[in-house]
Amino acid sequence: MIADAEIAKRLYKRAIGCTVKKQKVLSNGDVVEYQEELPPETRAIEYWLTCRQRDKWGVKNKLELSGNAENPLAFLLADVATEAENASPLPKDNINA
Repeated sequence: MIADAEIAKRLYKRAIGCTVKKQKVLSNGDVVEYQEELPPETRAIEYWLTCRQRDKWGVKNKLELSGNAENPLAFLLADVATEAENASPLPKDNINA
């Protein structure tokens, strides 16, 4: 239960955005500590809502919404869902940093 509580706490922080402490080694060998502000993470938000409010955010509801032929935006929603599933957890600018 302790591990589950710790994971839930960290998932919640990632869903709402948080500040993390990092270290960077400078070219002269000095180690500098700094804080980086992480924005809210969409996948963490989605996972949290799916687990906490399954009746509103469950997989069944997503399929009904994206597969609804009467919804003129269904094709856009399907594209957004596909992009979200294939997205990197890190912003593209920071991948090579």
